[in-house]
Amino acid sequence: MTELSPYVKEWEAALRWSVTAGSVRAGLRLAGALDPWWREHGGARDGRDLLYRLYGRVPDGGDAPRRISGDPGQPFTDDDPDGITADELASAYLMHAGLAADREERTRFLKRAEALARQAGNPALLVRATAGHHVSLLEAGLVDEAEQLCRDVIAQAERSGVAGAALPVVVALAELLWRRDALDEAAETLGGARVLEAGRPEDRGRRTVDWLLGMVALRRGDLVAAHDHLVVALRSRLRHGFRGAAADAVAAIAVRCALGGDATTATLLFGGAESVRGARRATQFGSFWAAQQAALRRTLGDAAFDAAYADGADSGFTTAVATALAVEHPDMEHPAARFAQTLR
Repeated sequence: MTELSPYVKEWEAALRWSVTAGSVRAGLRLAGALDPWWREHGGARDGRDLLYRLYGRVPDGGDAPRRISGDPGQPFTDDDPDGITADELASAYLMHAGLAADREERTRFLKRAEALARQAGNPALLVRATAGHHVSLLEAGLVDEAEQLCRDVIAQAERSGVAGAALPVVVALAELLWRRDALDEAAETLGGARVLEAGRPEDRGRRTVDWLLGMVALRRGDLVAAHDHLVVALRSRLRHGFRGAAADAVAAIAVRCALGGDATTATLLFGGAESVRGARRATQFGSFWAAQQAALRRTLGDAAFDAAYADGADSGFTTAVATALAVEHPDMEHPAARFAQTLR
């Protein structure tokens, strides 16, 4: 993300030109390059609008309109005069689905991507398209169905030899296991995901596996493991410009401080993480953060908690990050003190 920053304005200008007069194929590639930036910096609406306009410029000759419809009953051929292939259009549809907040819009584009991936015989794209439906299941409160979908997609990816394409649902499965306290299985799932994450440059910088292993360690009360994983994740997220994900790491380090008995620092960090609330990524952990903050309020009392929280928010995220990284490593000289009270 940090490496993209100098080029964003230039790429966006080139994309807007592609939308009106340039190459549609080049426009789709530019959109793919800008996709991570849009997700991180609130550009989903503009991104979807530009994609819609690009779809409208696909040449009308031959069967182009049928291809845009994503109707699996219509063939997709690779003889487009603008050089657009089935794989490229399927990738664009997957990008569009990832940017869509509306469940129906997301589902519509995932199905279009699935249809094209099947026609193109691309197992990795098919896995990614199938995996995308877990988000809608979770939004609908269908947690058991979402977990089963994750397991099915992981198995499908392994059978097809494209295990890395299933990383998003491997992460989602680990989160679901964490939520129902299946911590051993969550840790095992994440252990196997390390290699997958390392092989995906677009995901590597977020260090999601380390962050979730830190969250597992917090639930177990293992302060040493939690500290190690969370600091690694925070440093990587800052280095690569993932501000929202870094805020989640700061919140997790706040819990680590609370478990270590430093309620004031924990509250300061929660306030600092809240200062970038709109960019937070791990929204499914909201109830966990709320429970930890409620416990801190009981420990400190209303006045002290409110003052520390406001101080953290007013000081800003940069100060919160510095505070989080300055938290001392748990004392390894006394192994018996390594484990705090296990969280539930």
